[in-house]
Amino acid sequence: MHPYRFEHLIRQLLMEMGYENVEVTKQSGDGGVDVLADIRFGVTSIREAIQVKRVQGSTGASVVNELRGGLHVAKALKGTVFTLGTFTKQAKEVATPIGAPPISLVDGETLIDLLIEYSLGVTVKTISVAEVDDAFFSAQAPSVETVEAD
Repeated sequence: MHPYRFEHLIRQLLMEMGYENVEVTKQSGDGGVDVLADIRFGVTSIREAIQVKRVQGSTGASVVNELRGGLHVAKALKGTVFTLGTFTKQAKEVATPIGAPPISLVDGETLIDLLIEYSLGVTVKTISVAEVDDAFFSAQAPSVETVEAD
């Protein structure tokens, strides 16, 4: 999937999750912010900046720090990084330090779970499974009447 198309997939997912005013930023010079969105908690609306990484390896602390540094430009209070891969231990450590804006981390496995939960890019198929009925095969054999030949 093209990186910009992947950003639009995340936009669709956020909209399905109840985010409002979801917009994909321009393709370059975005300051580490790929998607902007508002989420409502009760009467409070929070602006969130999202960075999307279409990498299957590990995403490190530098990506988290870059996003946090771009929050003020985006007028966002928090951030989220989506990746197809995983996050390094250092990325997890710098994501939620006390006194700094939190950065949520969504790895590839969690992303797949969210896509399934919100039915985006997946097709649900029902599969029938045949199972042996042990009781049927272990029951006493019925009595057999013998028929005498003429």
